[in-house]
Amino acid sequence: MANFFLTTMTNRHLYFILTILSLTYTADGQDLKNAFTADSIFIYNNFSQGGTTAGLSHNHKDLDSAKAQKRKLSPSDMADFVDIFKKTKGKKLFQQKYGAGLCYILVFNGGHRYKYVMYSSPDLGILDNLSLMRRWTITETADKERLYDWVQKNWP
Repeated sequence: MANFFLTTMTNRHLYFILTILSLTYTADGQDLKNAFTADSIFIYNNFSQGGTTAGLSHNHKDLDSAKAQKRKLSPSDMADFVDIFKKTKGKKLFQQKYGAGLCYILVFNGGHRYKYVMYSSPDLGILDNLSLMRRWTITETADKERLYDWVQKNWP
């Protein structure tokens, strides 16, 4: 009887620890609380269609199958982009509806490919990872304006 009780308690503790770890880390081991990072970034040119979160992910598939024009960011532009978002923490992204004016982005990081959409105005800066359902929101006014200027320069 004592062995059964110890085994049950050990299994409960193990289950609790694994649950906490699964909430903290994604499947590929990235810490969800870390700021946005990237090895390379591509922006789709001349495409900004809105829709639901699921629809945006489907639009990414359509762009890839149609071999839509995309442009790789230069190292300096990529560094500026990462620097803008490095102070923010990713939060869970919930299913929602988006308007037009979205910038579709592909990010390669750690050997993985992620689908992103970004919205920027002088008052708002949002980056959504549709692959991991994470959102980065810029809160500082100077960074919002900096992102807006960056988008005007890099997204035709």
